[in-house]
Amino acid sequence: MESFLSIVAKDLHSKFGDDLSKVCMVFPSRRASLFFNRCLSQVISKPIWAPQSLTIGELMQKFTPLIPTDSFELLINLYDIYNKEKNTTESFSDFYFWGEMMLGDFDDVDKYLVDANKLFTNIKDIKEIDQLFDFLEKEQIEAIRMFWIHFDPSKSSIHKQNFISIWKVLSTIYSQLNSKLREKNIGYDGMIYRDAVKNIQNTEHLPEGIEHFAFAGFNALNRCEEYLFNHLNKLKKASFYWDYDELYVGEGSSYHQAGYFMRKNLIHFPPTIKLESFFKAKKNIEIISVSSNTGQANLTGHLIDFIKDELSDNPDTAIILGDENLLMPVLYSMPDMQHKVNITMGYPMRNTSVWSLIEVLTALKKNARQEANGTTTYYHKNIEQLAEHPFFQCIAPDHFNTICKNIIKENHIRVNTNFLLGHPLADRVFEISETNKIVTTWFSKILEYLLNKMEALEDTKLQMDIECLFRMYTTVNRIHDCLTERNIIPSTEIFMRILRDTTAGRSIPFAGEPLIGIQVMGLLETRALDFKRIIMLSVNEGKIPKTSPAPSFIPYNLRLGNGLPTIEHQDAIFAYYFYRILQRAENIKLLYTTSGDGISKGEQSRFIMQLKYDSSLLLIEKSINSGISIPIRKEIIISKNTEIQKILERYREHSALSPSALTSYLDCRLKFFFSYIAHIKEAETVSEEIEARYFGDILHKSIYHIYKEYIGEIIDPKQLLKIAENTNKIEDIIYNAINEELGRNGHSGIEMTGSNILLKEVLKKYLKKIILRDCEQKNLKIIDLENEYRVQLPIGNSTVLLRGTIDRIDQIGEVVRIVDYKTGNITPKIKSISELFSRDPELMNKAAFQLLYYSLLYNRSTSFNGAIMPAVYTIRSIYNADFKYSFEINGNELYDYRIHKKEFEEQLELVFTEIFDVNFNFDQTEHEATCTYCPYSQICHK
Repeated sequence: MESFLSIVAKDLHSKFGDDLSKVCMVFPSRRASLFFNRCLSQVISKPIWAPQSLTIGELMQKFTPLIPTDSFELLINLYDIYNKEKNTTESFSDFYFWGEMMLGDFDDVDKYLVDANKLFTNIKDIKEIDQLFDFLEKEQIEAIRMFWIHFDPSKSSIHKQNFISIWKVLSTIYSQLNSKLREKNIGYDGMIYRDAVKNIQNTEHLPEGIEHFAFAGFNALNRCEEYLFNHLNKLKKASFYWDYDELYVGEGSSYHQAGYFMRKNLIHFPPTIKLESFFKAKKNIEIISVSSNTGQANLTGHLIDFIKDELSDNPDTAIILGDENLLMPVLYSMPDMQHKVNITMGYPMRNTSVWSLIEVLTALKKNARQEANGTTTYYHKNIEQLAEHPFFQCIAPDHFNTICKNIIKENHIRVNTNFLLGHPLADRVFEISETNKIVTTWFSKILEYLLNKMEALEDTKLQMDIECLFRMYTTVNRIHDCLTERNIIPSTEIFMRILRDTTAGRSIPFAGEPLIGIQVMGLLETRALDFKRIIMLSVNEGKIPKTSPAPSFIPYNLRLGNGLPTIEHQDAIFAYYFYRILQRAENIKLLYTTSGDGISKGEQSRFIMQLKYDSSLLLIEKSINSGISIPIRKEIIISKNTEIQKILERYREHSALSPSALTSYLDCRLKFFFSYIAHIKEAETVSEEIEARYFGDILHKSIYHIYKEYIGEIIDPKQLLKIAENTNKIEDIIYNAINEELGRNGHSGIEMTGSNILLKEVLKKYLKKIILRDCEQKNLKIIDLENEYRVQLPIGNSTVLLRGTIDRIDQIGEVVRIVDYKTGNITPKIKSISELFSRDPELMNKAAFQLLYYSLLYNRSTSFNGAIMPAVYTIRSIYNADFKYSFEINGNELYDYRIHKKEFEEQLELVFTEIFDVNFNFDQTEHEATCTYCPYSQICHK
């Protein structure tokens, strides 16, 4: 099917022949002019001068001396005027959001030729509306009347007064901003448009070298554009090429949003050529629901792969992104093929490594803290993120990797500046100076250093990063110059707001030929273009169309009454873009995601629903769901080769096996291998709170400090009671235990705030109760505390070395107790000794096993001939009235280890024999409940 621009090229050539040099083509975008020239080249038979090509904005500039400037320069000028007129010292940070709204409103007011003074008038009497707005239509006047009736200034409220206080000065601010900008010969788009119209009214002269204008591909026109069109039309110097379809502009289509503007255009500016109804032609349209955004990107790759043999270098296939964040996923999904892909939108600055660096540096700056001693500290996570950034890994990997290792090793939650310096890049990031306190200067220094260093590497792979760094560096300096010129020192938050807005529409252009290959573009870039094949992504409500209007000081009713754009205009514009790009396409794939994201419901766009019922087209609906594949688990079996046997032999004489090593083996042989043979340890991280794994250690250490002075003595219960009542002493003991235990584990900097304070209170409560329980015992003698015992246990013709650190050994009368403190849930009952060696986690009692193991160590290490009782202080049950510290075995109290010694040691011998036997491999457990909290589950995938 013939494209719109091809039709325009043929018509112009038929009217003007080869003399097109004094014709000016006006398009809504630059890209359309490239495609037009290509179409024109296919019409002509010899070289000619091509017509001039302008966008509508460029044409308006030809009628005014004003030069467009950037939004930041405008905001700075607006800020000065706002503070003066409002008689306030509001900071630039507080003003910024309101300033953006004002500029947006002023732009609309100018482009739609609204009388700003009348619009921003504070209506005190509804009768004034008829006098002030008598030039408007009745419907518009009624809309204004409805607003002011509802918003009656006489019925005061805080919100109304705030609104009116700004509303009163908007007209003055508007006129003063215009005057100030005009003095500098600069302006914003709307101001340039209004000034162009004013100049057009006073002259009939056209820009030099132009005798005729051809407007092609337009839809929604503001009043300035309408005035220009009217002016040139009256001079008979204009041709209007409207792109439309009978579906949304023909008879009976008044309800159709896509034709909202076009129906007016066709009446006021009759078309130079009449178009046929393209939606009556045969089309293959598939509506495909996909479960995720990633799924949309992957499906796009498959769809292109399926048709790649049909593709050519002609730009007849387009991938249209309703959500431009899908650009990179789509590119990664593209199949290998000989045909080129042209990305019209460029790569957004906000998706680059430079922007991610800016985000990390911002977080670092925001979380920096001035300590009481005058030093500056930084949050460890921000430093770790910075160290992992590709730029820092490229320039200073050794320095920052060493910093990260030390942070983890010493558990630094907040890191002192002196700990971080030592490399030129680190010095620029962390060094405190007067200039670095200005956030723009700080950013500029870092970016400049990175830019110079990366350029010096002369690596072609870094070219895009270098380009991004340069653009960001110049942008930061531009913001810095504008702010410092007016002595404004922005906060980190407002600087980032300015930077986000300044870079929002910027992209890094991809090098390529725009007229060849598959075109990847946004919906807005499709204006006036046509494609044979279309794959449109994110055709979801909220994406196509967007459902949120721009923030504005001008309420809806006043916008409606003054003919300013509203949310309905936005919907109509999107509707036109959607239907227009489909009207000449032959093969169409409309993809939408069914996954909800925040407030998004994952709904298909209303345009899809309308397409189903508006046209006689045959639509095919499909649903693509991501298959859920369960990976096949591979059995892991490790045989005891010579090297492993050598490691095992060390446990006979040099290395010793603890009770936790034995329970680990009983849990899972492979787990034992990872921990005690391969010595694979869990990755260390910085802990900001006292973790559960250290709670028990701190409790043990605190008890040790309480009882250590009584070793070898019988304790007087009265002495213990005094300790329990001395809260300050117990708190001091807990603090010492925390510092000692966490310091021993490479931790420092734990702050006693939040949950750590609660944890301290819990420890204090438990300690007091343990002391009170011991006060109930008569003639309690402390024998030993937190001491390690080692013994050689005969196993066949050899021995194995056992070890264990026993929390407490005490004596009550003739009985020695082997005491262990447990913070978890403990079952004080066991059925038999053999059950302790069960591999079923539901049967095995690890606490009982551990205490019997300790009893064995004590029994073989001393000459004591009396009863040895395993005793457990279960913290969670220590407050129970029926609290008991002894175990029960088969319904009877486990009073003396020696009664069960023979059976326990025989069972141990069987386990050790298996461990050293080369015929037994290290394999995975059959009981998957054991894997729930196993640190090695990610390795074996059990």
